[in-house]
Amino acid sequence: MRPTRATVLLAAGLVTLLGVPAAAAAETPSILYVNNHDGSNCADGGPGSQAVPFCTISAAARGVEPGQTVRIKTGKSYAEAVTIDRSGEQGKPVAFVADGPAGSFVSLGSSKDLTISGASHVVVRGLTANGGITVSRSADVELDRIKAFRTSSPALVVGEASTDVRVSRATLYGARIEGGAQRTVLSRNEIHPVYNAAAVTAAAVDAPGPSSPTTRSSSAAPRPSRSAAARPAPRCSTTRSPSGTSPVRASRTRCAAASRCRRARRQAPVPTTT
Repeated sequence: MRPTRATVLLAAGLVTLLGVPAAAAAETPSILYVNNHDGSNCADGGPGSQAVPFCTISAAARGVEPGQTVRIKTGKSYAEAVTIDRSGEQGKPVAFVADGPAGSFVSLGSSKDLTISGASHVVVRGLTANGGITVSRSADVELDRIKAFRTSSPALVVGEASTDVRVSRATLYGARIEGGAQRTVLSRNEIHPVYNAAAVTAAAVDAPGPSSPTTRSSSAAPRPSRSAAARPAPRCSTTRSPSGTSPVRASRTRCAAASRCRRARRQAPVPTTT
């Protein structure tokens, strides 16, 4: 029995609906564009194409898919706080990068922050966050060539069980790695003191147990050196030789500051027994 024309058309419609023929299905673009400049023809409800880009970074962040790169036009600030909560895949991250001349940055505007929350396989490159950057409950996050500022508190905070966060070639006004974060790497960064706060540039907070966490910090200001007269005397303990005729020699030395103790002993006369 030969199929009727209606049967053939129905089958073709089902195949098209199921997306089997590649020619009939629209391919996911590898690049999304954001451009808020005058005359860009932008629309947050548009496709995010180069001809009709998104007006805001947030619109692109809401629709980005694994393997896509969001290219953000530089030259004009984006007055918005941005949250990235969509994930990429292994080998197919979601990326947000500056689209402009070499060395240019995307600016989020005054006091606007970037938050990466509950996302994985994320790359952010060439962005300035004037309200700081927070990474929480996220994994495999790369922050490259970024600038982060925040008043009275560290500009970068990595915490809440985030893992494998890498920060490189960044300018940060304070950084804080909180308890629960694992394998955080900061490399080739400029870390300055926090604005309007004590001269603490970077701090790591551990969670060693039920007691309160301990904090290790590094200060931008060098520690003042103490003069030799102000240094405490070395504390040494010696055991004398059992011989009563030879000079006393230390067989064991317990010293809190070994180098200073040895110098003090070399300068002091060697006592003898009679």
